[in-house]
Amino acid sequence: MNLEGIAITRLCRELNDRLTGGRIERIFQADKHTFIFHVRGFGENLKLVISLHPEKPCLFLADAVPENPDAPPTLCMLLRKHLEDGKIASVEQISFDRIIQINIDVRGEKNRIDTKQLYLELMGKNSNLIFCHNGIIVDSLKRIGINNNRFRQILPTLTYELPPQQDKQALCNLLTNRDWTLPAVPLVKALMQTIGGIGPQTAAHICNRAGLPTSVDAGELEASDNQELLTTLVAINEAINHSTETCSVVTDNNQLVEIAPYKLDQPKFILQEFAELQSAISFAYNLNKRTSFNEKDKLTTFVNAEINRASHKLQLLESDLKKGDNAERYKIYGDVLLTYGFMVEGRPRVASLPDLYNENAHLDIPLDVRCDAAGNAKQYYNKYNKLQRAEIHIHAQIAATVDSLHYLETISNSVNIIETRADVEQIESELREAGIMPATKANTKSKPKRLESKPLQFKSPGGLTVLVGKNNKQNDIVTFKLAAQQDLWFHSKDIPGSHVVLKCGTTKPEQPDIEFAANLAAYFSKARESSKVPVDYTERRHVKKPAGAKPGFVIFFEQHTIMAAPHKPQ
Repeated sequence: MNLEGIAITRLCRELNDRLTGGRIERIFQADKHTFIFHVRGFGENLKLVISLHPEKPCLFLADAVPENPDAPPTLCMLLRKHLEDGKIASVEQISFDRIIQINIDVRGEKNRIDTKQLYLELMGKNSNLIFCHNGIIVDSLKRIGINNNRFRQILPTLTYELPPQQDKQALCNLLTNRDWTLPAVPLVKALMQTIGGIGPQTAAHICNRAGLPTSVDAGELEASDNQELLTTLVAINEAINHSTETCSVVTDNNQLVEIAPYKLDQPKFILQEFAELQSAISFAYNLNKRTSFNEKDKLTTFVNAEINRASHKLQLLESDLKKGDNAERYKIYGDVLLTYGFMVEGRPRVASLPDLYNENAHLDIPLDVRCDAAGNAKQYYNKYNKLQRAEIHIHAQIAATVDSLHYLETISNSVNIIETRADVEQIESELREAGIMPATKANTKSKPKRLESKPLQFKSPGGLTVLVGKNNKQNDIVTFKLAAQQDLWFHSKDIPGSHVVLKCGTTKPEQPDIEFAANLAAYFSKARESSKVPVDYTERRHVKKPAGAKPGFVIFFEQHTIMAAPHKPQ
């Protein structure tokens, strides 16, 4: 996602309207590139996300924000010290470039108001956040020394200097003066060289909207072409400065193609429109966003490997079990050799003898030439007894492996709905307790205390509380600690999934409430991609946990089954 200067113009105007006068209550740094400012203003709580990620530098107001780390990084603590409880005075764009200046008023000594600045340079891999006071750099996300850049250093105590400015005009100024001439180069390049904040995306869009080829020489435009170009530039300027057009996000296969502060026409792709640019940026930022993080990725890989290992073991056991089908034949061979062994002359490799169990048939019995008939009979009896004993053991192993595989599938479903690192820790703890994940030195060391992972909570159409366990441990908590005996308990039928409880007590829930809870049970199951999922439900008093059962395993009775449509909860 690459925001051009003219997009920053509209973005700053929108954020300035929403944030000016707001008080900064808390500052977090979610990861290396992402800062979150909690701002209270005009009766609402706003969450300003500032991303300096090389691939998507931007800022926007978010409904949901990433999880906060256990310990704030040094820069985050510095910003907290200086800026928390300060008021945002303005959000401004500098020189129509991809640089945003956020001015923050803080109360200093003798109640004097001091204004401090955050400079956000949204420039791809060179994106940076620079905190200044009275023009002096206090600190920055990226420190740039003389070895990195001979012309411009970003270091504490140095004076903040803007990146080198290009000799371009702002679009609004250019249209006001009306005294401008495009250089005699292809039109796209001419627009980019003349107008500040215009990148290749907008330059190409201006050409297309004006009905002009992008490669036409700007110096050879006719009067009518210039008029079309002027009309288009006026429309773009109005869209940016006065929100006369909706903002556009173009996607292809859930991948971002283009984002613009004006209306686009892209018939080949999916076009979505937004009244505000910051909303469009929020959508694009989260587009195809991986909800996982390193810990979740590692846990997913580990659980999948365990499932594959258990599946392979089950195949081998079933193959060994098929070999046991020969056990009865070996016993028959032994019986025949003991009965008709006197008919075997010498020590042949195969003996053809009457079948004891079929009067009209003969059996061709392979023999070990090193033994006589009695010795071969003894060998066959030994094989028979060995396979008999092995079959009992294999059946026990198969049952244990099937049970383990089913348990791992429930873990896999829990991993799929992980939301926080606390969820990861809870699942890892369960795996270690089950002996599936070995305890390491890193696991046994004390870690900083994190917020406890809690079950999800929703409201049904009738206003009843619905609880959803995110993993096996939470399933036990939801079912046996948080649910009352008369509450309704839901679970996807014969499919790994979460325990869902509809808190109704002695109140008889309406059908929409039951369907809502069933839909949640379907969504938080391995069958969430299906259109319809059978879901069992019963009163909590009919749900029991067998002694010694693994976390999340229960038995239940007196259940009803309803076909549910998995839906993503809001």
